[in-house]
Amino acid sequence: MIAGDAIGSNMNSYLVLGIFAALRKEAGLPLPQPTGASMVTDVADADLIAEGLEWAAESPTARNETFNLTNGDVFSLHDAFPIVAEALKMKLGEPESFEIITELKNLLHLWPGTVRKYGLRVPEDPGAVFGESLEVGGAWTAPIAATDVVRYGLASTVKIHQHGFHGVIDTADMIRKYMRRYQELGIIPPVA
Repeated sequence: MIAGDAIGSNMNSYLVLGIFAALRKEAGLPLPQPTGASMVTDVADADLIAEGLEWAAESPTARNETFNLTNGDVFSLHDAFPIVAEALKMKLGEPESFEIITELKNLLHLWPGTVRKYGLRVPEDPGAVFGESLEVGGAWTAPIAATDVVRYGLASTVKIHQHGFHGVIDTADMIRKYMRRYQELGIIPPVA
């Protein structure tokens, strides 16, 4: 999973979660917490990737090498919901079974009015905002067997650290950063 602030991208499930939360808040609803087993994954912050690319372009130890680059921690997707609720100063609901994409689509009728109401700097067409991110955004609440919580594998970042790049970011801090940035960039409404 790659987190960033680009709209219309194909892999930004964090934007999906941020807009879902913003629309729930706009509708006067709490942000629900998913039930069941949560996928455990590693995430790559777009800012950290940029730092890694800059390092690789200038470092002799990176020549002719390939590296994995992630935030440096392992993160349970369900743990993002309380972090987002706190960042957006909204009520966190009780755990419940839901499909985030279905619930988001039920709220999308609010999007054009939300864009106008808050003067957001994004298209009123949700498809132009999400790109293909809805395809990966379902992972937030996808049913997972307890024996299959590491669905896509984890990437070792040992090699890049051994070669001299030591950048990391705590995924919880990254989520807070992007929720603030989405507000600052006018992608989601500001916290009142």
